[in-house]
Amino acid sequence: RVGRRERTKAERWSDEFQMCSMLTRDADILTMRNKFTSEFFCRFNMAYLNYEAGEWGVAKDMLEVTRFLLATEDGPSAALLRFMKQYDWEAPAGWTGYRVLHDK
Repeated sequence: RVGRRERTKAERWSDEFQMCSMLTRDADILTMRNKFTSEFFCRFNMAYLNYEAGEWGVAKDMLEVTRFLLATEDGPSAALLRFMKQYDWEAPAGWTGYRVLHDK
């Protein structure tokens, strides 16, 4: 078991390893992502790009859809909505497209 862990670790630290390949090949990740539809990914991606660009009114409308598009509430959609609500749906002055997380 230790040999397998070390081999996996070495593979992932190699310059040739592409982390994005795990999203399409790792069995555990595929199982975890199984509930997400292509519609969800498309809508969430558009919402996130608007959030990142500081277009929070548009992002809000889109995230309100993705929040309950699946059978259960989507945590990332809900978290972004909570954060933007603190600023009354307007990106703060000097918004650089991301925020630093200070706590869990």
